Amino acid sequence: MKLSSLLRYATALLSLTPMFPSIARAAADDSKLIELNSRRELMVDDFLISSMEGVELKLHKPEAHDVAITCDSPWEGNTSAYFTLFKDEGRFRMYYRASHFDERTKQATHSELSCLAESQDGLAWGK
Repeated sequence: MKLSSLLRYATALLSLTPMFPSIARAAADDSKLIELNSRRELMVDDFLISSMEGVELKLHKPEAHDVAITCDSPWEGNTSAYFTLFKDEGRFRMYYRASHFDERTKQATHSELSCLAESQDGLAWGK
């Protein structure tokens, strides 16, 4: 691994430590076991895997399903981005940014807005 790649990887891990305390603990002492309990961990590399005997990491292709939300409200404009989803007190919340950019004049036609959509099941959303 190139030094520049290694530095980017280390920087990325350090930026994740507030969200994933297990990384911070493991970085401090890699000889201890990391207790996952019932917490889910994203397995994108072998960091939390001690043995790969008889198994392999496999990245599955995304599958298209029904459309969960369409950004077609007037305040959303033609540019909605930075969607952030999380579960909060039994419901799903989605924060995102909306703006409108006029291709002809090359200018924004209204200020950027922070938007919120909520759902009970993650399929039907109210804005």
